[in-house]
Parts: sequence; C-alpha cells; structure tokens
Amino acid sequence: MSIPKTTIIIGAGANKEINEGSGLGFDLIQGISERVTDRTSKGKGYLSKAFQILPHLNDHSVRESFLRHLDLFRFDNNHSLDAFIYEVENFPEYQPYRENFKDIARILTFAHVLGWEGHRIPDSHGRYGATFKNILNEVSKKRQKTWFSELASFISDKNLFNSDDLMIITFNYDRILEVFLLTFFNSNNEIKNFINNNIIHVYGRIGCLPELKPKNLTLNGTRQLEKEIEFGYDNGEFKKISEVRDNIYFIHDDISDRDVKNVMRKAEKLLVFGYGFDSLNNKRLLLGNSFIAAKSAFNIYGGTITQRRKTVQYVRDFARKANLKFLPPVEFVKWGLHEMAI
Repeated sequence: MSIPKTTIIIGAGANKEINEGSGLGFDLIQGISERVTDRTSKGKGYLSKAFQILPHLNDHSVRESFLRHLDLFRFDNNHSLDAFIYEVENFPEYQPYRENFKDIARILTFAHVLGWEGHRIPDSHGRYGATFKNILNEVSKKRQKTWFSELASFISDKNLFNSDDLMIITFNYDRILEVFLLTFFNSNNEIKNFINNNIIHVYGRIGCLPELKPKNLTLNGTRQLEKEIEFGYDNGEFKKISEVRDNIYFIHDDISDRDVKNVMRKAEKLLVFGYGFDSLNNKRLLLGNSFIAAKSAFNIYGGTITQRRKTVQYVRDFARKANLKFLPPVEFVKWGLHEMAI
C-alpha cells in the first residue's frame, strides 16, 4: 500500500522507551571517565584486565593521561565525546597521544553500547539482558506498547517490507531497533530486507548482526565491509572489540552523507524525535533548509520545562517552519505516521 514518502529520524533518546537504562551522549562520556582507569572499581581492575590484551593501551599511564585530559574537558561543562575527539584530532597539545586516545575512546564506546544492548542469548540461568527481555515482553504484549511496536505494526499493515516509502535515519551505534523488528517479525526474510535497505546509521553501527547483510563502509576514502558482532556481545572482550572498532565513525570523521541527504530531499514528511539537535548533525540532515523544515515535525519531550523552553528557542532559530510537538514518543509516531498532513 502506497504512503507518502516518510523518513523517521532518531537519536539516543528514542531507546529510553525500550530500556530506561540505555545512555545518552553525556552518559557515555561520564561512563568512560569513570571506568577508563578503574577508579569506580578499585581493587577489581575490570578494565585494566581487559586492556591487557591490547599492548599499546595496557600502559596505565596512557589511560591516566587520557582521563586527566577528559576530566579537564568535562570540567569546562562539555558533555560530548565527539567534541573531545575533535580536540584530540586537531589540537597540537594532543599530538603525542592522538592515536592512542582515539583508540581508547572508540573501544570504550563499543563496550558501553554493547552493555546497553545487553545479550539476547540466555545466560546459564536462562536470563536475558534487560533490553532484550523488554523487547520480548513488548512483542508478547506483557508490557506497555512503545513507539517500536507502533512502527512495526505500521510496516506490517502497509506492507512496506520491499518499499522505500518509509526510511529510518539513526544517529545511534546500537542495533536495538533492528533486534526489535527481527523479534517482532520472527526474523523473516521480509523484515531482514527492510532493515538492510531502509535503516541508515549515519555514523555506522557497532556491527552487523549475524542474520543481516553487512554494509559497505567508507572512511577517509577507504572502503571496507562491516564486521559482524552479536547483539550485546561480552563488553569485556576487548580483543574482539578491537577487531571491529572501525565499524563506527565519530561525528567529525570524513564520511559521506550523500545517502542521508538524498533520503531527506525525497521525503514528503519527516518525523524527528529522541534527537539532540547537534549543529553538525542538523547540517547533515539539511534541517536548516526551509524546504526540509516545512515538511518536518520535531518532537520535544522529556527533560525539565526550562530545558524544553531552550530547545524550542534553538529549533525556532534554525528551522522556523518546522512543526513542533510535545507528545510521548508512541503518540508522536502514531500521529506522524497516520495523521500528519503533507
């Protein structure tokens, strides 16, 4: 069934619906700060043990230096790991540590995202990770419906498995949406086709799931095939993580966003939620373009009234024609897919 060409754009906030414990950008940088030198696990040394298999990072002084610079960055009220990595790549003060610092950040980003995903293979006690347990409960209608179910039902009702009328652009590294859809549709070939062709990870995903098709990646002009890693793979296995760390990009990496821009231009309506409105990401999405903004709806939900007030003002400054909504995500997605005028 034909629908207006629709693109959904999500950020880390969208995952809170399926697992409140999944992190936002500031959670990531705080988690890395707390764990890179084991200062929150004194006497246990979880990460020191994990780093032992990576000789160039096993030197504790390297990680102490990383932490010292990261803390100074955070104390200046900076909460973006991408902004820190930008400094590492460009400020002359970081030249002696540049490659090691980038490696530490990339590996620990992987470790945290894998932790937020949680495992979908039951452990020795038959228990699943929190995220996958919630996915199973939602699919079996044992927990409250979220936007994930609203989206899946829409794909099914409109038979969009082999259509490009519905596209999803995500700034998340995780595969939570993919695993929800695979579970909802019992991993049939139609949903695999939809995921392979219709979900775009702007900065890559931490790995291809075993049942999906690996993507072609291009970074700084070099092409490579995306490597595979299971959902919620053991996030202390740094040897495996180091082998797949090039699956993801940081925000200032030299990547092609041509596909993203093409999808944005073709869309007849755009639904944006769980997204932080970073200025560079806004440019990648062309959200400041009046033609794009006029067919967009931004959902501003959660946080304090002061935070929402600031977000509204910021959005009005760069995308004055956008439609603003203040709905729970499931209601926003339902409204956007079924009722939003074009």
